[in-house]
Amino acid sequence: MLLTVELLNPPAEATEWVLTITDWDVTATLQWGNNVPGNILEVASFDVPESWTPPYRVIALHILRRETPLGSGEGLYYMQSFRRLLWDFVLFAWDGPDPTYRNAFIPDPSDYFYNVATEQFELKALPAVTITAPDSAAEGDTVPVSGVVNNLDPVYAYEFKTEIWVGTTLIETWQDPILAGQSKTYQTAFIMPGGVADVLIWVTRRSGSVWNFVGAATKDVALSLPPPAVEFRNFALADYSRV
Repeated sequence: MLLTVELLNPPAEATEWVLTITDWDVTATLQWGNNVPGNILEVASFDVPESWTPPYRVIALHILRRETPLGSGEGLYYMQSFRRLLWDFVLFAWDGPDPTYRNAFIPDPSDYFYNVATEQFELKALPAVTITAPDSAAEGDTVPVSGVVNNLDPVYAYEFKTEIWVGTTLIETWQDPILAGQSKTYQTAFIMPGGVADVLIWVTRRSGSVWNFVGAATKDVALSLPPPAVEFRNFALADYSRV
């Protein structure tokens, strides 16, 4: 299960970040971005085990500034959401609230922003996807198809990849940014086969170097058969000469 997290509003001087997560029961951990200078604009990507129980806790979200790739990093921001209290290693007891704790959890494997300004995970809005095609067509006809991808996010623009398929054949692909609250229409056509045509529009959205599925729509185009030929048998003209 793929989970992606992108930073919003990090400190202007930040050069890199690290994100370590665990499941709700704290049974295992996954880390992204450790010792990767210059990755501040990249998107954290995790292949989350299906056995993990959501929501997911943050063991550490660390934002740093590093002057040189081999230099020491300066911590600019740190949060975690798995330990509310500090541990006193002298008294071996809990010792008051941990100031780095934030009540911020990742609900499930999907695409998220972590907004440093609000200190919350924000789900990236899914687009609305529709498809239009005739209900039926004759074999060999050119069948027009149009699809619409509407970016429903009121704030953020995204880059989408839109594919239109007929059965197992890819007809056409487009890759475009779509601004917040706007849509794009894609048009193509295919030759009607000798049976029902299963038309699919498949949409993915870029998260760093990863394309995540975000929506689809389908339409079945039925095969329209020609009308049966009329046959005339044992037909004879009447003899009007005797009238």
